[in-house]
Amino acid sequence: MTATTGNCFIGDYIGRFEPGQLVMLGPDLPHNWVSEIPEGGSVPERCVVVQFGAAFIEGLQERFPELREVDALLKASRCGLSFGADTARRARPLMEALCATDAGTRQARMFLELLETLLADGSARTLSSMACDASDGAFDAAGSMKGVLDYLRQNY
Repeated sequence: MTATTGNCFIGDYIGRFEPGQLVMLGPDLPHNWVSEIPEGGSVPERCVVVQFGAAFIEGLQERFPELREVDALLKASRCGLSFGADTARRARPLMEALCATDAGTRQARMFLELLETLLADGSARTLSSMACDASDGAFDAAGSMKGVLDYLRQNY
């Protein structure tokens, strides 16, 4: 998050978020951030997002077995992880540069540096008590999760 505060809903976790917070979410983990902004207001840059798929990581790990060390981090992210302020400060310029460049080798180097930064944070906190996997039929993103999120917004 870069410019707002508010409430976040990640799996079964409900909590506050603030500028500078760094969160890593695994695949199919329901999530929503609700910013506190005046009605009619807008925020030019609410967050910075870096997304990557399992196939991408698996491909890297096939070529570079040393990257197997990220498996524990990826598994933990299935419940959502919140990183410490120092890690967030170190990761932010990497994430911004990663999003701003399209140079393949530079992107790859920054992505690996970002992973290394996240791995070094031994104080990352698990957010949700459950990992979510859409493949098991637990969530229907178009249906039931929308209803859950609407209910939370109206009643929180």
